[in-house]
Amino acid sequence: MKRTPILFPLFFLLCAFTSYLPSATADDDHVYDTDGDKLQYGVNYFVLPVIRGNGGGIQVAKAGNETCPLTVVQSGNELSEGLPIKIASRSAGVAFITQGQLFKSIQFGVFPSTLRPGCPPSPIPSKWDPPSKWTIVEGLPERGLAVKLVGYQNRVSGWFSIVKVADDASSSSVGYKLVFCLWPEEEVMIHLCKNVGIRTDGKGISAWCCLRTLPIAVQFQKFRSALALNNHVLSASE
Repeated sequence: MKRTPILFPLFFLLCAFTSYLPSATADDDHVYDTDGDKLQYGVNYFVLPVIRGNGGGIQVAKAGNETCPLTVVQSGNELSEGLPIKIASRSAGVAFITQGQLFKSIQFGVFPSTLRPGCPPSPIPSKWDPPSKWTIVEGLPERGLAVKLVGYQNRVSGWFSIVKVADDASSSSVGYKLVFCLWPEEEVMIHLCKNVGIRTDGKGISAWCCLRTLPIAVQFQKFRSALALNNHVLSASE
């Protein structure tokens, strides 16, 4: 049985926690990175846990019967920054990201072909669906809704967004959570959203969807160097 002693992939999942997005109009609703700068659309950021010690950044891995890495996971190595993400806006001319804004898409902003050796450039070729785009998929062994890359047909319609995690008076850290908002009717102003969280399985190797799992509090760090892109493709098979 093959073991990876340093990296322990944790699959991202959607948790059944209903969240109502705040109005994204006030100035203090901006999302900030670890440098204290406003988060921008089209810029690469690492997504790192606020509380360190249980894992590092986000990357990709094979899960279940996948022959190519299509599952968004968290590295078990807290020293790994993972792969940076890039967020696209649904509205032209919008530069900064605020809480509650629904994104056009999230994708890995830096995604070398070496991360998918022997895999096709894109399982579903489309200029709207690059191979590194995040999608939400249902009906998988993980149970519930899972965060995957392009390649699955049973995708769920909706948008990702960012919401600030409730302040903790004992901590100076500012944390955010990713949520996924189900596709609403056009006239509906309040969107039903679900937290994005993580959970390990009994062996500590993979994570399966658990409706009771809490969201993970994250922070966004500017991507500055390609030197960080190493050891990001993990295999969940044994």
